Amino acid sequence: MANNSQSDNKLNVVILAAGLGTRMKSRRAKVLHELDGLPLITHVVRAANKLDPETILVVVGHQAEEVEQVVLDAVGEKASFVVQAKLRGTGDAVESARSFSKTPTRCSFFCTATCRRFALRHCRS
Repeated sequence: MANNSQSDNKLNVVILAAGLGTRMKSRRAKVLHELDGLPLITHVVRAANKLDPETILVVVGHQAEEVEQVVLDAVGEKASFVVQAKLRGTGDAVESARSFSKTPTRCSFFCTATCRRFALRHCRS
């Protein structure tokens, strides 16, 4: 029988941040728009970081260098990046992440509490 210790269930977080933000009618990447004085991506990676993941993989595309710098400023070396070369939507972004990570990508999360509940359930199974 397999050992299901917590060390066998390392958490990796994938954040999709490659979009153009065309519906926002802006040239700026949507994740760089600010909420409460901080770029949107900062809020997301800080919430993910509270889960103490092994890595936070961020899929970048539009304005990748700027997005990467904001993420590194927020969570440092815990972040890794993969570039979605052709911006063909969410499915393609997930596929970009899957090609980088050996961990299956199945869900998107929106808040720390939701992520924590999911991670606890995942580690118990």
